[in-house]
Amino acid sequence: MFFPGRGWGGDEDPRDKDQTMSTLPPTPKNHNNGDGFADAQPSLLSNENSTSMTSSGSLGGDRAVTTRQRRRSAGHVVTERDRLVLGFIGEMYGARYSHLRALNFVVEARVASDTAVRRRVDRLEDLGLVSRRLVLGQVWVTLTRKGAEVIGETWVPWQVPMTRVQHCDAVNTARLWYESSASRVAASGAWVSERLLYRERARASGNWHISDAELRDESSGRTTALEVELHLKTPRTRYVDEVFAHLRADVSVVLYFSPPSIAASVRASVEWAARSASAAALVQVATLPKFDLRALRPFGRSS
Repeated sequence: MFFPGRGWGGDEDPRDKDQTMSTLPPTPKNHNNGDGFADAQPSLLSNENSTSMTSSGSLGGDRAVTTRQRRRSAGHVVTERDRLVLGFIGEMYGARYSHLRALNFVVEARVASDTAVRRRVDRLEDLGLVSRRLVLGQVWVTLTRKGAEVIGETWVPWQVPMTRVQHCDAVNTARLWYESSASRVAASGAWVSERLLYRERARASGNWHISDAELRDESSGRTTALEVELHLKTPRTRYVDEVFAHLRADVSVVLYFSPPSIAASVRASVEWAARSASAAALVQVATLPKFDLRALRPFGRSS
């Protein structure tokens, strides 16, 4: 499961700098995309209970406090729910609205509506904790320096390089798919993001390979290095030079997620690379995870 602020520390990914698009203006507060998900129930990413009440606590009346007034009065408060969302965005460099909707499912077993997500992002942006950028037709939400400070981090704001958004999207999807199943987490352990792995290596003054994530099972001591491979590397010796020749000693499994169209080629290349580097780690290749937000089942029932 996702727990922000686990305490690993470290360097930023040196690949972050690239051309980006302009920051977006705040989303209009009355936006509704008609996606069929109701906003009526409070959720992780929605604003708090929106029923109007009088100052005495009863419904209705001339002294009713409107939803807008309550939001304004609570607008400067950073809640634990906010911190969880900020932690996910920070650990994963950035997030799209669909990722934040799915995060709500991971934590609360139901998907937040797009409208609820946009409202929360609006409020966090008003507080100066996040910013939005339109890159390749998609809105990405990233932490500001102030947003990082709120959760006790020193992360430099991610610049959303166009060369990395597809990969970041795939890694975020893989994490949300993984953490949406209690059985998967119980079997393979906690997800440790690439950003945290860079910090951990810096503190140890190490020079081992940094994977896209690690799965750490404390009960068995097993560590799985996870790689999201959207494109086949050529020549295949790159897998030796970039990955298997520099694996950390305690990595017992290297798991590659790749699209079905290249999965067989990736398998052949990484198995050859592992043999060539005399790597002790077991190599596995699986299809890149995907999910349909409308088809997600309650937490713990998927496999």
